[in-house]
Amino acid sequence: MILRHGAHVVLLDGGRLLVLRNVGDFRRPNLSVVGHEAHRNPANREIMSDGPGIAGSRFGSGSDTVSRGDPHQRNEDRFAAEVAELVSALDDRDSPDVVVVAPPRSLAAFRRALDPATQRRIVAMIDKDLTRHTVDELTSIVVGELDAMGA
Repeated sequence: MILRHGAHVVLLDGGRLLVLRNVGDFRRPNLSVVGHEAHRNPANREIMSDGPGIAGSRFGSGSDTVSRGDPHQRNEDRFAAEVAELVSALDDRDSPDVVVVAPPRSLAAFRRALDPATQRRIVAMIDKDLTRHTVDELTSIVVGELDAMGA
């Protein structure tokens, strides 16, 4: 698979977003930073101040604890949904192609939030966490992954 001129590459994880654009051609991709964002997502110990709730048992004596879920993960999922909205707003005059790179959990939350029109623009989804790499490393990794996916 080739990375056409003007294609966007969106990298995200639970708290960081990096948007790149191919300013080169498909033979020599050259990714350039278009935007980035850091999302503060406090650890669960900072969000949750007390223990789980307790509910009385409906059968017999005793009580059960009530699960509260994972607020940290909910924040990460909310961020992935915000990124999906951002991707739908990307300029597609030069190239409608979008490649999304994210760890599996973030990618799943991102997919759930996509609208059908944006889904059609996405040419590849790569399930890797690459947000801490340099742009040159990202270029070679993304191009390598796309090549491995085939023509």
